[in-house]
Amino acid sequence: MLKSRGCTQALRVAAAASSKSLPTPLVARLQCRSYAYAARESEQSSRTAPVVTPSKSREEWQRQDAVLVRHLNDVFSPLKFPPELASRILTHASHPDAMRRHNGRLSFVGRRVLQSYLLMFIHASPALRPEHDYERILERALNTYILGEHVAPKWQIGKVLKWRPMNVGNLSKPLGPDVELPSPLANLERDNARSIGMYKVHGTAVEAVVGGIFHQFGGSVAHRLFHTRVLPNLLLEGSHEGLHPAYHDHAREICEKMGLTSYPTPHEIILHIPCYVPLNPPHLLPIPLGVCSSFLRFDARRLMVGARNTPSSTLTTMTKTAPYGTWTSPITTDVVLKSGGKVDELFVDPITSIIYHVEQRPDEGGRMVIVNTEKGQDVVGKDWNVRSAVHEYGGAPAVAHDGVIYFSNFKDGRVYRTKEDENPEPVTPENANYRYAKFAVHPKQPHLLVAIREDHTNDQPSTIVNILCLINTTEKTATPLVEAHRMASMVPPRHAVGGRRDPRRGCTGR
Repeated sequence: MLKSRGCTQALRVAAAASSKSLPTPLVARLQCRSYAYAARESEQSSRTAPVVTPSKSREEWQRQDAVLVRHLNDVFSPLKFPPELASRILTHASHPDAMRRHNGRLSFVGRRVLQSYLLMFIHASPALRPEHDYERILERALNTYILGEHVAPKWQIGKVLKWRPMNVGNLSKPLGPDVELPSPLANLERDNARSIGMYKVHGTAVEAVVGGIFHQFGGSVAHRLFHTRVLPNLLLEGSHEGLHPAYHDHAREICEKMGLTSYPTPHEIILHIPCYVPLNPPHLLPIPLGVCSSFLRFDARRLMVGARNTPSSTLTTMTKTAPYGTWTSPITTDVVLKSGGKVDELFVDPITSIIYHVEQRPDEGGRMVIVNTEKGQDVVGKDWNVRSAVHEYGGAPAVAHDGVIYFSNFKDGRVYRTKEDENPEPVTPENANYRYAKFAVHPKQPHLLVAIREDHTNDQPSTIVNILCLINTTEKTATPLVEAHRMASMVPPRHAVGGRRDPRRGCTGR
């Protein structure tokens, strides 16, 4: 440490003495190195320094925290804020008590929560237009100064918030619930309130309230708070600030459909929580399709409004209080599995132009099903698993041509031919060691298929054989065309236009 300090001082002296003679880049380099040494030493010393908290007795801390808890409980009744959370929400980093705790992290979380809810609201609104700029709407509606000017007064944040004004000379002293606000600061004009940082600090407190509620009480309560206690205060008529005017009617509509016809009373905050929102804080979970019967068809506008057809008594009974981490979520594994399949493959019949896709069904053992995309109907029954294990990861298990569908069945590895409303029939010999994938139907002789066949007779990585084979669906034979031990990187076979040889693919159908 002494050596590093000596180097630092030597560098500083050398840089100062040679500032006139040395080239400017060299001086700058020496100065940067000295600053780096000094910063490193300062960081190390700060880590070893003891944490200093304001000298207050335990009883005094408890008394101040009780005031903050009482205020939040009154404004956001029937929520019950723990003392630690209340003091963190209502303590700004500029106040001396911030050495104990402050709202920096909660305001960061709350800011992201507000942005997420506003983006969901905008994206689901019928007032959305192509020329609307999400980023500009977010900047004007959720600007911290706007929240501090129009939302914080509704929550009476200024009465209890711990913070220190700036740029006010002798009046720059810590403020809080036990400190009377100086008369010059009591009735400030808008520009003056901005200049001393009041709106900025109060807006940060609003964000911290949202972040604290989201963390402690869950996304459902925070979402309802956004639509009933935040968004209505951002409908600033005749101003370029606040929520974009095009969305005002939709914001009022949502507020009304939540059972609120005017500015909400405190007791209306968490009653009738919509059943589509999980009760498990602190995370915003994606809403799977099928959580409620009323959401079988995903509609973002209904997501924002809530379950319209669910009786309010049923929704009220869903609100339960439990220790953190012990919530029972209405979103069970069965609900998630039944929420919808994953589309793995998409293919088109080149003759009929019918679109099909291969869909994974987690609630049916993970089997793969061919589905007529337009009709939404399964092409094969529950006894079939349209899947290939070629190259282990599989893929390309089916193809369609002129209403006929060929697919690889995972259970026995054979290739089957079928049409809609018909039972599949095998077109390859029975051999459990063979796997087929990446089919190409001959354009002039559609009973001929070219495919990749993987032979696992000697089931060792070094002895597995891949071949390009010709499947005759009439004779139900599979004739090898090209053999290789490594075809994992080979592109799928394709026929040339007209059925002639394609020199790029190296396969022929004649």
